[in-house]
Amino acid sequence: MDNLTKQGYTVFLPTLLVEKIQAGRKHESVEALFPRYLFIQLDNMISNWLPIRSTLGVASLVRFGNDYCRVPETIVSGLMQAEQIKKNFLEPSDAVKVTAGPFKGLEGIYQQADGTQRVLVLMQLFSKPQTISLPVTDVRPVAA
Repeated sequence: MDNLTKQGYTVFLPTLLVEKIQAGRKHESVEALFPRYLFIQLDNMISNWLPIRSTLGVASLVRFGNDYCRVPETIVSGLMQAEQIKKNFLEPSDAVKVTAGPFKGLEGIYQQADGTQRVLVLMQLFSKPQTISLPVTDVRPVAA
């Protein structure tokens, strides 16, 4: 990625924050959403594609036959927006509301991520506090 940036190309590598347990300890790491792939912005008429293939760290460009794969700008901008939201999404002790599933409409307190696709939320259920694992897509911050 750095080698392409040094050549003046605009690149984007979508990432996600992953919690892992190693040697009995939990730690967070940032990993590529699409391992071994990144997006590069090119103009068909102006950009020279040839130097990309010989750039250190680039294995190849995604192609279908003789045609290079073009990803619609709306998809890339959506990934960029999701990454920005993710950076500002939730902090422990934030109030959240469940928007789907069996707990829809209930509120709780965000605790932490539970892997890459789920979050732990502290909720009052049956008059007792319970920690529930929910899909991250089913939880939204409560408007302040």
